[in-house]
Amino acid sequence: MFEHWGRAKDGSAHKEMQTTFINGNKHHDGMNGFVKNIKQDEWKIAHCHHSSLHLNTTEQYLSRWRDTVESQGCAFIAATMFRDPLSHTMSLHKHIKRYDSSREVWTKHLESTSEMGQWSTQLDYFLYNFIDRNSDGIDKDSKVQRALRLLHDHFDLVSVGEHDRFKQELLSLTGWPDIEMKRTNTFSKDLAFTKTEVEQLQKLLDNNGDAEFMYEVKKLYNKS
Repeated sequence: MFEHWGRAKDGSAHKEMQTTFINGNKHHDGMNGFVKNIKQDEWKIAHCHHSSLHLNTTEQYLSRWRDTVESQGCAFIAATMFRDPLSHTMSLHKHIKRYDSSREVWTKHLESTSEMGQWSTQLDYFLYNFIDRNSDGIDKDSKVQRALRLLHDHFDLVSVGEHDRFKQELLSLTGWPDIEMKRTNTFSKDLAFTKTEVEQLQKLLDNNGDAEFMYEVKKLYNKS
C-alpha cells in the first residue's frame, strides 16, 4: 500500500506534496518507483488523496504508470467512486469547526470560478485536487467535459454511490475474496441546514458544474 498526501492550511505545500507523491523523497521512491518490480501474484495498492495529483495537468502520469505496470504483464486498475453532490457538500460542513470558520466563509469560494477554499466540490477535487482551481477560468461545461474525458481515458471502475456494485466489480477485476469490513469512519451527530442554505448550496453546485457532472457520470457508469 502506498500513499503520500498532506494539506497545509495556507496551501503552500500542495505542489510539493504532488511532486513527492510522483517522484518520492528520502523515505520512498514515490509512484514512479512503486509501479516497478511487481512480483508474481502481488498486488500493489496506491491511494491518491489531498495534494497527490492535479489530474487536469498531470494525467500523463496515469498513462505512464499504466504502461509500466502492464509492460510487466500485470493489470492496472484505476477506480473512483463519487456521491450525490449536495449530500457530499453538506457532509463536509462538519469540518468547519476544525478551521475556526463559518458556513459563509466555507462556501464563498464557489461564488467565483477559480477561488480556492477550505474544501473542494467533487468536480474540482477530481480535476484540481487542492493544488489549484480552474486557474484558466474555463466555463463549467468545459470543466465537466474535461472531467468526463479523464474518466473515459484513465479509469476502469467508476460509480456514483452503488457501493455493493462497486465492490463486486472490483472483486471480479482483482479476484480478491469478499471480506466484511467494519464501518468506523462515521459522523454520529446531526447537521442542520435551513431551506435557504440548501437552496443556495444547490445553486452554487449547479453553477460550478457539479450537478451536470454527476448526472453525466451516473448516466455513463451506473447500472440502475
